[in-house]
Amino acid sequence: MTKTMTRTIGVLATAMLLTGGCVSGNTPIRVAEIFPYDTTNAKAGEACKTSIIAQAEGFLDLAGSGSYITNASLDDEMISTNIKSNRGIDLNQEGSSDYVNETVHLTYTSTPKITFEQENLPYAGVLKPDSRGSMWAFEMIGPKALQKLRDNFSEQTTLLVTFEFRGHLTSGGAMSSNPFTFPIIVTQSSTTLCEAPASLAPTALCGLGPGQDGSTVLCCQPGDTSNLCTTGAP
Repeated sequence: MTKTMTRTIGVLATAMLLTGGCVSGNTPIRVAEIFPYDTTNAKAGEACKTSIIAQAEGFLDLAGSGSYITNASLDDEMISTNIKSNRGIDLNQEGSSDYVNETVHLTYTSTPKITFEQENLPYAGVLKPDSRGSMWAFEMIGPKALQKLRDNFSEQTTLLVTFEFRGHLTSGGAMSSNPFTFPIIVTQSSTTLCEAPASLAPTALCGLGPGQDGSTVLCCQPGDTSNLCTTGAP
């Protein structure tokens, strides 16, 4: 198939909306896999690269910050249109086929069962047509879900987070990604949270929260100058 087509993106978007919206299998905005940050060679205070190895599941200790940030790899399989007048004049508008994201829609189920509310978190992003492997870092656990976990936690919990990016085309028409489900194993090493004037040690690299994917959860008191409490390193 060539990239020169005679129908507009607006027609395609309208057809998809009339058939019940964008769902897994028919949307051109595709979440392919989840990739964590590469912390192997990371240093405190430095920006981290995304790992080249996809992540199958995550781990979260509720005694830490309660944040879980990771990267979704997205493909935009939309084909750019090439529309010309009968005189051969190019009628395309620059960027008219861009996908503009507005929110990430989050739903949760768990074992043992906890009842969660759906959440929509603001998330700005733009995808160009026929782009591949765009990495979008985002928060997987909304504030309501985190509070539900902390209020109802009784034993190790498997949390299934289903997320979907939602937005629109610049040419008009709502669009969303396929829904993608990611499991997080949730534990709680302490029922007492670290509160001011104490603070959590910066043990997690790449700007992640303590308690994500095995990073140490340590509550540091004012004046503690140990390595863990100042740099996050042992």
